Amino acid sequence: MQSTKRVRSGAEASSSHQPDDAASSGEVDYLEVAGHARFAISADAVCLTVRVESGKLVADASALESVDELASLRNRLRESGASDFAIDEFEGRGKSGLLGSSTEARYRVRIECPMDSLSAILLGVAKEKNATLAGATWRFPDDVERLREATADAARDARGDAASLATALGVELGVPHRVLHHQWADDSSEGPVPRGSKTASLEDQYVRLAAERTIHTKVVLRYRMK
Repeated sequence: MQSTKRVRSGAEASSSHQPDDAASSGEVDYLEVAGHARFAISADAVCLTVRVESGKLVADASALESVDELASLRNRLRESGASDFAIDEFEGRGKSGLLGSSTEARYRVRIECPMDSLSAILLGVAKEKNATLAGATWRFPDDVERLREATADAARDARGDAASLATALGVELGVPHRVLHHQWADDSSEGPVPRGSKTASLEDQYVRLAAERTIHTKVVLRYRMK
């Protein structure tokens, strides 16, 4: 867990300290401070999208067994550690000519795999001549405990800065009468793939791109000053 202490200046901090006659008229002084914390979280699984081309169109889930190219991909990747397969979409068209007719089919397959099998699975996709890796969606754990710790760190950060400012200004702080809390990630779980990529270096491209993200937390406290 890392936290960054930052006293608000400009948009980050503001205070209002009125003279005695203003205070006696009922106006309230306040001090507003923001605290920050962040931590990195790693993906624990990934959903790969693979395009598969075939000369056979089967318009249901049985295609995973009856279409040779799909069956070959599934069998190879199961041996590599892939846990689940599903056809997201498919399209096909017929062609006819002097030498007869043929079918062109394209399938979009979703493959769930754990991170410790990613290298073998990507190599497996690269070995299938009719398969091309099209995209990935990273799965991140719901680390509720670390989110709570980050919120506590950011709140302590803001409270400490408020106390320091109050001491410097020679005023006393009351209790916070306004609290704002924000949490966000600094990237997306969607990862594009270079068009037509079918190389063993795909794992490095993915891992560097999106297998880790940073979660940011910001807590804003507004205090009444005495």
